[in-house]
Parts: sequence; C-alpha cells; structure tokens
Amino acid sequence: MYKITSFITGIILFNSMILNAQKYDVKIYSVNQGLPVNQVFDVEFDEDGYIWFATAYGMVRSDGSNFESFDKSSGLKDDFVNDLLITSDKTLWLATTGGGVGYFENDGVVYPEALKELYEYQVYFIAEAPNKELWIGTNANKLFKWNTQSESLDTVAINFELNLERIWEIEFTDDGNVWIGGQGGVIIMTPSGEELKSYRYLDRYDNYTAYEIYQAQNGEKWVSTNKGVQIIYPDLSADLITEVDGIEIGSVFSITEDEKNRKWIGRRRAGILVLDESSHFEITKKNGLSGNLIYRFVKDDDGTLWVTTNGNGVTVFKNTIFQIYDDDSAYGSNEVYGSLKSKDGSLWFGNESAITKHVNGTFVKYEIPKEFTTAEIWDIEELPNGNKLLLSPGNPMLEFDGSTFKEFIFNEPMPDRYINDIFIDDNGDILLGGEFGVLRYNGLSFSSTSLSDEYWETYVHGITKDSKGNYWFGTDVGVVLFDGESSIRYGEDSGIKGKSVYEIIEDAKGNIWFGTNKGISVNKKSSETGVPDEIFSFKTDEMYLSETIFLQYDNNGGLWQGTNGGLNYYDLNDYEATGNFNSYHYPLQEFGKGIEFNGGASILDDSGKLWFGTANHGVIAIEGASAEKMKAESPEVFIRDVFANGNSLLQKLDKTSSEANKEALDHNENNIRINFSGVNFKDPHRLRYKYRLRGLEENWVEGFNMNEVNYNNLKHGSYTFEVMSRAPNSDWNINPATYSFEIGKPFWMKTWFFGLVGLMFMGSITAYTKLRLSFLEKNKLQSLVEKQTESLQQALSEKEVLIKEIHHRVKNNLAVISGLLEMQSWSVTEGESKSALDESKLRVAAMAKVHESLYQNDDLARIDFAKFLDDLLAGIVSTLNTGAKDIKVETIAESTQMSINTAIPSGLIVNELVTNSFKHAFANRDSGLIRITFKEDDKNQYLSVYDNGVGAGDDVMERKKSSLGISLISSLANQIKATVRFTNGEGSLFEITIPREEN
Repeated sequence: MYKITSFITGIILFNSMILNAQKYDVKIYSVNQGLPVNQVFDVEFDEDGYIWFATAYGMVRSDGSNFESFDKSSGLKDDFVNDLLITSDKTLWLATTGGGVGYFENDGVVYPEALKELYEYQVYFIAEAPNKELWIGTNANKLFKWNTQSESLDTVAINFELNLERIWEIEFTDDGNVWIGGQGGVIIMTPSGEELKSYRYLDRYDNYTAYEIYQAQNGEKWVSTNKGVQIIYPDLSADLITEVDGIEIGSVFSITEDEKNRKWIGRRRAGILVLDESSHFEITKKNGLSGNLIYRFVKDDDGTLWVTTNGNGVTVFKNTIFQIYDDDSAYGSNEVYGSLKSKDGSLWFGNESAITKHVNGTFVKYEIPKEFTTAEIWDIEELPNGNKLLLSPGNPMLEFDGSTFKEFIFNEPMPDRYINDIFIDDNGDILLGGEFGVLRYNGLSFSSTSLSDEYWETYVHGITKDSKGNYWFGTDVGVVLFDGESSIRYGEDSGIKGKSVYEIIEDAKGNIWFGTNKGISVNKKSSETGVPDEIFSFKTDEMYLSETIFLQYDNNGGLWQGTNGGLNYYDLNDYEATGNFNSYHYPLQEFGKGIEFNGGASILDDSGKLWFGTANHGVIAIEGASAEKMKAESPEVFIRDVFANGNSLLQKLDKTSSEANKEALDHNENNIRINFSGVNFKDPHRLRYKYRLRGLEENWVEGFNMNEVNYNNLKHGSYTFEVMSRAPNSDWNINPATYSFEIGKPFWMKTWFFGLVGLMFMGSITAYTKLRLSFLEKNKLQSLVEKQTESLQQALSEKEVLIKEIHHRVKNNLAVISGLLEMQSWSVTEGESKSALDESKLRVAAMAKVHESLYQNDDLARIDFAKFLDDLLAGIVSTLNTGAKDIKVETIAESTQMSINTAIPSGLIVNELVTNSFKHAFANRDSGLIRITFKEDDKNQYLSVYDNGVGAGDDVMERKKSSLGISLISSLANQIKATVRFTNGEGSLFEITIPREEN
C-alpha cells in the first residue's frame, strides 16, 4: 500500500500489486552520441526539427545525429544551463546558474539589457504566462516577471511567511492561477501576485522542498518534493505519499502521466516508480534507463517520454507498448525457443534447461532435472490430460505435469527421425513433423505420412490444421495440403514466394498465410462458390530481412512477422480495403536491423496481449497493439542548407517552413549541394529518404541514412528539389520538403547580347569596308615580298638538294674506294699488307657512313650519333667477326645530334679501337666482350671503348705512337679537342672526353 502522511484529510490506503520488472524499447542520448556532458536538466523541441538540451556544460542543438554545442564562446555567461523555454513567438530562452536569462539568436546567446538585474541571481526556471509575460524563478526568495513588449522587469512580492529560498517551478494552471514551488513549499497565487493558499513545511517536514508541480488529468496536482509525492486535490486538501508497499519513495524531482493514467514518478537516485491505484513497478538502470538520478520528464509532440538525468544523459521511451522480459526480470532467461498458450489461459515458454509459466502477471520458472539439462525446449504442446509435452533435440520427449518432469513413454519405439514440431490433434493423436514427413501416434502405434520420395520435400518445419479439418505441412519445398487421404503441394510455381515454408496460420476469413524464407504469401479463400482459392505473394521491404521466423495475428487486424532482424507489422484491414501491404519495422535495439526472433514462439493471450520469443532478449510482450498505435507519424524533413559552387545559401532560406523560397542563381552557379535531415529522434540513423530534382529527373531516388545530395554542371532552367522521408515504422511523408531555384542563362544566350551582337555586326561591316581597302593596298606589297621570298626559298631548296647530292656522291666515291681496297686485298696474302688494306677499308667505310647519314637526314649538318654507332659497328663486326671466336659487341649510347665535324673523327676513333680489340685483345681466347658507351652532360660528351681481353701496357699511348692506329687516334682526338685516357685492368678501357660544340 501507499504510506501517506496527510496534511488535511488523514490517511488513505491504496492496494497495489507488484509487477515483474521489464525493459522498454529506449533510445539513449549521452556523451557517446555527442552530448558534451551527461548532466542534462531540460529538453525542448523547436519547429525546425531540432532538439535542444540544457546541460551542465552549455546548451546543445541536435537533429538526432549531429550535435552542436553553445557555451561561453557562443555568448553564454555561464555554462550551467538549468532551464529552457520556447515561447509562443518561437523564441528559445535559457536560464543559467550565473548570468541570468538570455535568448538564442543567429547561433549565439543574447542577454537583453533590461534583464541585467538578473545577472547577480541564480535562475532556475522560466515560464510564459497566458498574457505572454515571462515569470522567472531565482534564488534569494526572488520571483520576477518581465513584460516582453514594454521590456519592464518587475519583482513579484512574496509577502507571507513562506520563504522560497529557491524557486524551482512556476505553473500556470487551467483555473488561471499560478502555482509556485520551491525550497520551502508551494504557493498558489493570482497572476497579480495575491496569495491564495500555501503549503508550508511543518516541523516534522524540515527543509521541505517542492521541485515540480504536475497537473493530472483528473484535476489533481502532483507535487515532486524531497519527502515524496504531495497530492493536492481540487478542493485544495493534500496528502503526502512517502512509501509504496514498503518502498520508500524518497526525493522526487519530476512527475508525469501516461495514456493509461499511470503516474510516472522520477526519483532522485532510485529511477522511476510507475503506479496507479492497483499496481506499481519500478524502472531503473537495470531495466534500460540511462541512469537512476531522474531530473525531469519531458514529452514531445507525439507524446513520447524523454527522461533527463543528472549524470547519465537522456532516455527516450520509444514505444511503451513493447515490454521486454529477459534475464534481468522475473522471466529469468534471455532466450525463448518455443511457447504455448494453455487451455486455462496460462502461457508457457521454453528456454535453455527450463520452462517458464506466466499467469496472473507472474512468471514461474521450472528447472529441468540435471539428467536433461542439456535440453533446449523447442516446442511445448498440451496433452489431453493437461500435461505439457516438451520437444528437446538430442533428448527424449519430456512430459511435465506441473511439478515433475519425466520422459514421455510411447507404446512402441519411435522411428529414428529428427523432429522439428509437435502437433496435438483434436482426438489426442500426436503428430510429429520432421525429416521423412509426418509421424502420427494414436496412443498405441506410429503411422507415417510420406509426402514425397525426395528428402527435402519431406522435411517438415511445421504442422497446422485449418478450420475445415485439413492439415498443412510446411516443408523445404513448398507447403503440402493434406485432407487425411491425399495431398497437394504448393510451391514457387504455384505463386508462393520462397521455397521453404516455416510458418502457417489461418485468419478469421479462412485465408491461409505462409511465412517463407523469402517473405509472406497467402492462400486467399474465394468468396464465390465453385471458384478456386488463389495464392498471392507480397513484396516485403527490401531494407529489412524477408525470411519469416513466425507469423502472428492480433485482435485488431494486425499481422506480425518475426525475423532474424527485427519485427514487422502489417495492417490487414488496410490491405483488405486498399490492397496496400505496407510493413512497419521495429528493430527493438539500437544497432543492426533488429533483434533476432525464434520460430514457434509467438502467442496471442486471452487478454489480447502478444508475446514473442527472441534468441537473446527474452520474451517481448505487446499490449494494446493497433494500427493507430503501431504506425508512427511520417517524419518531417527539413532542408538544412543549400550550396552553390560551395557557397552557402542558408541565409536565403525561409527557415520557418520546410519549403524554401525560390532562388535565382547565375549560370555558372550550377554545382548544387543540398543538405537535409528528417526528424526522427527515436531512430535517427534508420531514416530513409526519397528525393528528386524536378527539371532534371522525374523518378524518385531512394537512399538510406543519408543527408546530402549533389548535382553538378546543371544547365540553365528552373528546378525544384523535393525530398521526403520515412521512419522504420511510418509511411512516406506525403508533403516533401522543397527548394526551388533557377539557374540563369549565360550572357551569350540573352536577348540583350543578341542585340549587342547585331550592333557589333553592323559596325564590323563598316570597319571591314575600310580595312578592306587598306588591305588591298597592303596586299600588293605583300605579293611582291612573297615573290621575293619564294625565289629565295627556291634557291635555298636547290642548295639543299645540291649539298645532299654532294654527300651522296662523296659517300658513293668512298664506297668505290672501299671496294677497290676490298678487291686489292684479295690479291694479297695474309700478313701486314692485307691487314693494312682491311683497316683502311674500315676507315673509309666509317667516313662513308657519316655522309650516308647526312644525305638521308633532314638536317644536313648533324646526325643521330647513337644510330650512327649502331650502323658503324654492324659493318665492323660483319667484317672482323669471322665466327671463329664468340666476340660480343654491346652498345650503350644516348641519342643525340652530333655535327659532321665531330662525328667523323669520333667514328674513326671508334673504328680504330674496336678494330684493335678484335685483332689483339682476344689472342688465345675463344670469346670476349667489347662494350662501346656514349653519354653527355651540359659540358662534355663521353665516349668509351672497353674490352675484357688480355689488356695492354700502361704506356701503350706512348710506346706505340709509331703505330698508325694509335697515331690516328691521337690525331683525331686533337682535331676535336678531345682527351684520351687509357686504363689497363681486366681488359682495356679507352675513355675519350669530347667538349660539347657551341651552337
């Protein structure tokens, strides 16, 4: 009972019944989501789709996903924000511990000069009077009211014994009076300040403080105090509740009321106490609250309850229809594998190593004996004698009589089959569905119903009997209708969506619904005699899992689909009326697609309450489900900002409406980025959007958890951006947010530009005439110049042809000389004479190669030296490499243009050195390597010839100067001002450094 200390009427007793503590589907806002601190004292909602938090570290604005803090750097005089108020003119006011009262404007806080008197006070509460005045509660027994029109600040005189050291609450009641709560009690006064009644503390209520005054629906005032709950009745008599069934209420900061008229009492350190005249239960951190130190209850426009805490952020009760009983509740488990509604109305749930009974609001758990403790109870059915038959894989079937578990004994051994489902027939027969079809046990023996010769066609997931007495078997290959004698199989070719059928239920109209691995199908009963039934399949929402774990009706025309990722609701009344089969999704957890449900674990109890079993969250109860309650309002969408070429157009938007004004943009402001967000504080990260840009696209583009769209290089024209949103449990918003803009034509496509072009054209005709005459005069002179130039060019071309012809003839003459030397060598026997002739032939060939390159090149003075080297060495190798030895010649040369004056001596030097290597370097050797390299830098060109032969003396350049080859190398080097360096090591290396020619 309530323990009540009476101020006036004495002691009143209330009976109560303790209910099992349960969890709710909640959303928590804390530092983990983006708040700067977990101490939150108030919440307000503006019409632009933002939520505002008053915290101990400033004020925070959020759209549910993004958080923006406003502190001293934004103009706050004190970061400790006690209270927020949005007045009737849409102004957001805030009260701080130090610094008085200010209002929010242009992303900053403004403090009116007329309110500077408040700077010295701690402000705890702001309220707007019916006449638009602001009443401000502070410390030091000071109450102010401010006329926003005249900007006059007046003190409300408190001329009575009650001394409100701190004013925590100002409430304008329906009767036109003002209720003031604070440290010292409650005062009722007229708007003019005349005291009507006060509730002072008595000696036995020392330091009595009233924190909040709640107007209940029945006209009572429930006052949150540091001693419990004070109830002030319409006749102004009062009681103080300090205990409920032995539970001390303690200090209370806030009170509210739900749709069932239950009072929610927010206690200082003990969470929430929910009570009515017959029952009560507690909601604490153990049940899902963010914290137990409750500061304030706030309701948003759709009645959702927000609970602020002093140290643990904010808890949002997303939907109190869902009640979650798990291991932390009296249910005592986190899993439900099977369920049963007994004939007596009691509910049974199978979990791991136990079954749990729910009756009269109480859970009773029955542990299975140790010899069966590995059991998971997958199915529970009721035998004709009222005992429960339990299916546990890997164990014998169990029978429970209400107190004792024992093995269920069949009259004969059961065939060795894997069993998925138990069905008790009307005559008491037991049907067992699993692999190889269905077994029927009549109390004496087993008989088998074979559905097919194919294994998966006989693998039965579930058994249902319809109102006509037909059996339906869900298999891995469709569903089988069995009338007791013959069977018909319906599969994907019959219209069923999905191959495997896990759940089969019948509705009140005789339609048979199938839950499959790909969604939901229905065998719709024909309303006309003689017309066959027809199978329809439904397209489930692609954003969520389509595999059906269970199907369940409620009493209000709703169909519930359990999945491995949340719960889906379908309004069958709407489907029958409109043909729409829209799903409304409930994830029931903060992450992923939703919690995982288990098959065969759904119940509609006798009171109309739904019970759904889950894999990890216990059992979920749904009370009072209806289409009206299950379908949320479509979230409103706001266009937050628009950028043209990266520049914000925010200041041009009409921020008081979701539809922005049309904007004119220049032709080059054609890269548009639009930011938007929908208002769904319960599941902000699960919003879906559809958008389009009319003028560019007609079809809607759908996206998930997105807040931005880009359009680049738009052509000139008029455009309207439209965006709508949908929450998991709502329809699409039919009134999209819009932003219209027009990209102007470029100047060269505008009328004035065409006129300007016309004028310019006429002027150009005049100018052209004058210029033409001048041009003709100049043309005569130009003609003479061109004739002279043509004559000079012709002479130059003739000279180029002549020079090429000279090089050609020189090359031919050298070729003749080379040929004569070749012929002469035929008549000379081996020895120095023949060698001399061969060497002379190679020298002539080297010079001829230069002239050949020149007359084949466009540049008559320079040749590609790298190509010249390749051609030269090819001739030398073909002459000297007789094949008797394996002499390899490598060339590593950078491509460069070299003048004839340098190329001929350089080529002759290479000829001499390579020839010398062939003749002398590889004596008494079968193989060898000759490497010629050429490179250059800004100052010099570097030519080297290396062989890995026997080498020569270090003074080879000195002692062999009498040699024609060495003498020729020295002479050629001097001719091009080059230096020759010889290195004798593992072979011979000649390095020639040639100064670069000046251009």
